[in-house]
Amino acid sequence: GANLSDTFEFIGQNFKPMVYSFFAISGIFILLQAITNGVFQSRIFSGLGFGGNMQHRNVLILGNLYDQYFSPIFFLFLFFAWLAYVAMQVCIGAYMKYYDEHDSAKAGIEDVWHLFVQYYLKVLIFTLPIGLIILTGCLFCLLPGIYLWVVFAPFPFIVMMEDASLGETIQRCFELIRQNFWISLGIYIVTTLIYSFASAITGFIIGVVSGLLTYLTTRDLSATIGIVTSVLRVFGFLFYIIFLVSVMLHYFNLVERRDATGMMRRIDQIGGQPDDGLETAEQY
Repeated sequence: GANLSDTFEFIGQNFKPMVYSFFAISGIFILLQAITNGVFQSRIFSGLGFGGNMQHRNVLILGNLYDQYFSPIFFLFLFFAWLAYVAMQVCIGAYMKYYDEHDSAKAGIEDVWHLFVQYYLKVLIFTLPIGLIILTGCLFCLLPGIYLWVVFAPFPFIVMMEDASLGETIQRCFELIRQNFWISLGIYIVTTLIYSFASAITGFIIGVVSGLLTYLTTRDLSATIGIVTSVLRVFGFLFYIIFLVSVMLHYFNLVERRDATGMMRRIDQIGGQPDDGLETAEQY
């Protein structure tokens, strides 16, 4: 509950500069992913209109699906999806890193861009072994994959906040999750459900509009509707910010529990400026 409250409070206080930076920097990757996804979906839908008897039609549909899932456009979509998701993670991480290092100052697009170019390639490369580890865990009855997903959820933020290497990042992920697995799992599941539900509403509205357009016209608009709806779903990624901010704030909380950085900061201040009698509030 505290994590969700802090997440929505942080987003509310930093909504405009964070969203501007989010779409200005990662928007191009999201748009490329959306366009390739639209082309792929339009090809899938175009293969559903085969005529003939049911058996012959099913064979043609299965053949079309096989061809499309092993086509260059599908692998291009996966490539741009990988670039887009890493870009979103690094963009939010860069904003919050600037916010933390500059005494809660709101970052501009240039500030976020400077940190983005510094860490994007590094995080992008690290996602390959991390993703393979999680995928391998999923192949073993799924539960190990879920555990590893929880463990490695904050890994891009560890790379950015601590300038860690791959080995240090993996070790740090396991250190932070120790004795904090269930609370972390709960936070990630709830924020994932919030993101999924909000995105589903957006997709439902777009789907209804697309269905009405298809119903009201006799023209074949499958290709056009597939591309347009995929581009409009770009706005659904806006809700992904909720998940990313929640994970980042939980990372700060785990670091505080593990390293007691807030306490060390107060200890370092002993003998400096006199205390005003008020407790120093913990800040994200």
